[in-house]
This record gives sequence, C-alpha cells and structure tokens, in this order.
Amino acid sequence: MSTSVRSGQAPQRPRPPGPERSQRGYGALVAHYRIPLFLLAFALAYGVLGYWLFAGWAFVDALYMTVIALSTVGFQEVQPLSTGERIFTISVILIGVGAVFTAIGLVTEHAASGVLGRELRRLRVKARLDKLNDHVIVCGYGRVGRATVAELAASGRQTLVIDTDDRLSGVPSQDGVAWLHDDATHEAVLDEAGIGRARALITAIGSDAVNVYITLTARMLNPDLNIIALATDPEAYDQLLRAGADRVTSLSAIGGHNLASHALHPNLADFIDMSTASSEQMVQEVTVAAGSHLDGAAIRDLRGARTRVAPDEVAVVGLKPRDGEMLTSPPVERVLSAGDIIILWGTPDARRALLDGAPAATDA
Repeated sequence: MSTSVRSGQAPQRPRPPGPERSQRGYGALVAHYRIPLFLLAFALAYGVLGYWLFAGWAFVDALYMTVIALSTVGFQEVQPLSTGERIFTISVILIGVGAVFTAIGLVTEHAASGVLGRELRRLRVKARLDKLNDHVIVCGYGRVGRATVAELAASGRQTLVIDTDDRLSGVPSQDGVAWLHDDATHEAVLDEAGIGRARALITAIGSDAVNVYITLTARMLNPDLNIIALATDPEAYDQLLRAGADRVTSLSAIGGHNLASHALHPNLADFIDMSTASSEQMVQEVTVAAGSHLDGAAIRDLRGARTRVAPDEVAVVGLKPRDGEMLTSPPVERVLSAGDIIILWGTPDARRALLDGAPAATDA
C-alpha cells in the first residue's frame, strides 16, 4: 500500500552537502586534456608573435610558418631564416612536439584506465538525455527498479535510469533504457538527468537513507515534481514524506495487501489485476487539459455519438477535482474542468476514441 500525500509545497531546505557541480560532456574532455591544449595554444601564439613582431614578417606568413613548424610537414620556409630565426623555429617545434607527446600519453593513460571510454559514453548519453521531456527518472536498477522500468516502458513512457552499480555495465542500455551511471544524490547528476523537465522521480534503492537523501535533493531542485519513494523499513515512511516524497510505498505492505486480497476476495483481486495488467481492459489516468474537448464536458457526454464510444466500452470510475478529494463513481452530470483528473476503465480503442480530439491531455 502507499502512503500519501504531502500537504502543500515542501519548505525550503538548506542544500545538502556534496561535491561541486562537475563539468560534463565536452567540458569534461577539455578539462582532461587542458595541459596539452594549453601547450599547443601557447606554441601557436608564441610562434606567430615571434615571427610577426620580432622577425618583422607579415601576419599571414608568421601564421603559416608557425603551422608548418608545429605540424612538422616539412614545407619550404616562407623566406630564408637567419641563425636566430632558426633557433626560434627549433623552440617552436620542441613546444609543439611536447604538447603532442603529452596528449598521446594522456590519451593512452585514460584509454587504459577506462576514463576516455566513460567520457565518450557520457557524451552519447548526454545527447540522448537532452531530448528527454516529461520523462520518469528511476533511481536504482535492481529488481524493483527493473520491474518499474518494464511497467513504464509498457505504457510508452520515456524513462531514465540512474545507478552507480558498475556490475550493470550497460545493462539498462541493452534493455533499451537511457542510463546514467552516476550517483543520484548529487544535484549535478539530477540536473543532467533533466529533473526540471521530468514528469516524476521514483527512488527505488535498497537503502532508506539514500532514498531520503535523493528525495530531499530532488524536491529542492523541482518543487512541483511527483516523487515516489520506496521504503524498506516502515519507520522510514514519515522520514520520506518529510523529505518531500508525494507517495511512499513498501514492498512488504503491497505484497501483504495483495496476498490478503486474494485470500479474502479472490474474484475482486482478479478483477483488479485484470484492470491494471490486461491489454484488453485497462485503467488509465487522464488530466483534463485546458481547451480540450473534455474541458467543460459533462461525464455523460463522454460516451455516445459525440465521441464514437459505446456506453459499455469505457467508464469513468473515478474523478479527482483539481482542488478536491478523489470521488469514486462520480455522477454523470458532473462537468469536468481543466486540471481535473479522471480515471477511465475500458478497452484501449475505446479510451483512444474518447480522448481523440484532446491532444493536450496527458495520460499517466
């Protein structure tokens, strides 16, 4: 079972301790190779200024001579060199060769240690993350995390996994899921995951302390985010709610409730399982969007000739007004307003037909 719901916005909290925001993407690669890049830039400026200002050459000739000296291609000099200019050219070449060998050493070291591969993977992941919007962030890819991601994927929802476990070694990517191999307790990581654009965050890590910390950080970064947290210990319920979770769930509570339901009310339990798991009959949550054909419509008008939906194909089984409590079996004369949430039960085709013409409406 789940415990909810936070009342109002979470109070402002001090920033949790943690490392400074680290450079990401191309900035990280530049930071790794800043020494050889600096040497190369210095050699280029050193050579151009030397030939231009001290030898009196034209700027283009000075630049050309510096480039062929640094690249060691062996082209003929722009003009005959004096003894001093030859010594100066040797110094330009030595600085350039030093920069090249420094870069080769760093590339070899990073390739052997895996740093280069990780940064290149991060660049590919970042390009994918930048395209995510209205997605769900799942922290932890253990048994619970994988089952959660599978359910989200079945609903067509974009999902991003954050996990620090090296043993995964790209398993989420092989499963077709965007994966960020990092620590979700850090603000910079959640920012990189697009927490400001996310629809929800699910923290399903096996440590209640880590789940509390992630919840606290996520709530601070996005006060409007829907946060669902996993509690392994019943005593962590209140802590997670105080940290900013909208809902807290426990595997033991869910499992116990499900087992008891099947023992006491087996047919009802089967019906609920069918409603939430069957591809033919499924419950769907829909937010009424402003200006959509649902906005201002009475529930009785959602079925029939107007929406091409037969009365027995779909039903509104729940309604949560924008500023009210959930109503079960709402009256058919009830008029919907923007921001209301309706719970539909019916076949996929019937639900699509009912929602047709309301492209701004969102489903869970």
